[in-house]
Amino acid sequence: MEPKIQKPSPAEEAIRAVQSLYPENIVSDSILQDRESYYDAIRGEIHAALRAIPNTALKYDRPPEGRNPAKDPADWSENPSSYDLLFLALLDEEFQTEGEAFAWEIFGGDASEEDTETVPSIGWTGCAVGISTLAPFASIVFAELETVGDRLASLPDIWPHTFDLDGSDRDLDGWYENAFHGKGFQALCALRETIAEILRQHGIQVLSEPGLQEAVPGLNPDPEVRARQKEMHDSLDQYARENNIIPAKRLIKKTATLKEALFLMAQGQSTDL
Repeated sequence: MEPKIQKPSPAEEAIRAVQSLYPENIVSDSILQDRESYYDAIRGEIHAALRAIPNTALKYDRPPEGRNPAKDPADWSENPSSYDLLFLALLDEEFQTEGEAFAWEIFGGDASEEDTETVPSIGWTGCAVGISTLAPFASIVFAELETVGDRLASLPDIWPHTFDLDGSDRDLDGWYENAFHGKGFQALCALRETIAEILRQHGIQVLSEPGLQEAVPGLNPDPEVRARQKEMHDSLDQYARENNIIPAKRLIKKTATLKEALFLMAQGQSTDL
């Protein structure tokens, strides 16, 4: 009887794909220059399928080239990245918050007792979707988007922007499960699985966050990105100590992770790690 061949995990397949992307064995944004991608041929189909998911709305999309000519002002600039970023919001009232903010906070100016004009704010909860253009892999995380007036006040991403008080990465599944009990959290999970199935139908595998943190043997990280990472961690540790909290212990990998290799942004645009 022949031994059964074990199928590699999605993370193992991603590692194999990534190892062929960087011939000099270092993550570099030079990979973004004049590169044809498998994703070009299927991007429109994927967007159409995501827009067709019932009871959701595509509230945000940032193309890999960085600027959306159909939506962004002519003078708007954003550095290119290696991933297509979308945010799908659930439309049930449970996943929306309404409020208001002072106009001077949004449009500028000095605060004063007489300056009490406010503008409405709306928050949406759903899933941020990052689809790598370098290899057929994706990340899906629960996220939020807030608009104030006609402006975006907070943007979703697959990179973490919220942390626990000790500076550790927030367990998003646990946090959203506490925020949306029972059917609410089930609806978020169902949306994530629906998105994942659409991506699988187009040959794209979704990697879990633990899978994305797998180190790629022999691949060195971008030194500038790691320097920003250290700066951010130092700031989080200082905040924890100032509030009498023991800072989180972190294991910083010497080699690049799958997330660093698949989801990067051109230098000059900071990415929170």
